[in-house]
Formats: sequence, C-alpha cells, structure tokens
Amino acid sequence: MTSINPDISSSTATGTATLNSGTTPGSAASVSQVPLLRLGTFELMERVDVPAKVTLNETVALAKKFGATDSYRYINGVLDQVGLKLRPDELVEG
Repeated sequence: MTSINPDISSSTATGTATLNSGTTPGSAASVSQVPLLRLGTFELMERVDVPAKVTLNETVALAKKFGATDSYRYINGVLDQVGLKLRPDELVEG
C-alpha cells in the first residue's frame, strides 16, 4: 500500500479554505476544473521545488485528458495569473 505524502495531506488540511476562496458556487469553474485548480494552486504555493512552468504544463495536460473539451484553456488562464502573483520571478507576463 502506498502512503500519502505528508506535505500534501497537511497542506490540504490547513489550506483548503485558502484554495477554495477563489472558487465560489456559481463561478465559471466546473466540477472537473475545481480539483485541478486546487492541485495547481497548491503546487504553486507550497512546492517551490517544482518549477512553475512544470506545474502549469502538467495541470493543463490533466485538464486536456480529464476535463471538458476546452477546460484546459480556463485552467491555463487561471493558473497563469495565480503563478504571476505567487512566483513573479519564474513567470514573465506577456
């Protein structure tokens, strides 16, 4: 049996309110997009060992595979803005 990474489980438990604050009922995010946005935001916030571009690319790839037809575009746009705020040195606007 595999174990859950303690970083992920503790950060998820303590940061759920923060991650949920941008996703309100009736927002544009669909049911399949919310977990992907949470995942990407968590990695951008807590996993500074993972480059921001890698986080964006992997989350967009998951959205292409498991999300609605064009949901990857929404995921990319939202996480790009989150990344610009959380890691401005790694991502350049434009």
